[in-house]
Amino acid sequence: MQPPVCRLRFRRQRADHQPSESDAGRPSRHRQQNRGHRRRRRHRRRHSPAQTPAHRPGTASRTWPLVKSGAEGETVAAIQLLLTAHGYRTDVDAEFGPATTAHVTSYQRDRSLVGDGIVGPDTWHALIVSARDGDKGPAVQALQRLLTAHSHPVSVNGVFDQETTRAVTDFQTEHQLTRALSRWPIG
Repeated sequence: MQPPVCRLRFRRQRADHQPSESDAGRPSRHRQQNRGHRRRRRHRRRHSPAQTPAHRPGTASRTWPLVKSGAEGETVAAIQLLLTAHGYRTDVDAEFGPATTAHVTSYQRDRSLVGDGIVGPDTWHALIVSARDGDKGPAVQALQRLLTAHSHPVSVNGVFDQETTRAVTDFQTEHQLTRALSRWPIG
């Protein structure tokens, strides 16, 4: 009985090649190229157009407004109401002044975000809360004010009632957004 044959492949080196310290432990150029090819192939497989969320209606990545000191309007009022919903009592005057900046900075620091007082994508994602039929409070008021600002007028009473449900459904249909049956993100 013969012992099993073990075949080892050695890379041929030129006779005048002296391995340097930088060559130690580094894969050959051929292996580096193959590794890159595999990476590209995996990337294509994962990100083919049929599978990318942006190609399905209502699943595109959201772009959030960058809101900072000096801004005014319903978006600022929504931020103030969402801060209040998270326990950072803020006067709702629809003006991003020093008090709102201080509350935003405090909120960001408490959530390990960059405490710059600017409401960008990371802060928006932290501020968003879910609301459903029957919910009450400042988060629902934020939703109602934003719906009204985006051509779906509802009374701003802080109660997620049938009128608010109808406006949310209309907004989602108009913008081809997918709907959760009973939960809507606010923000």
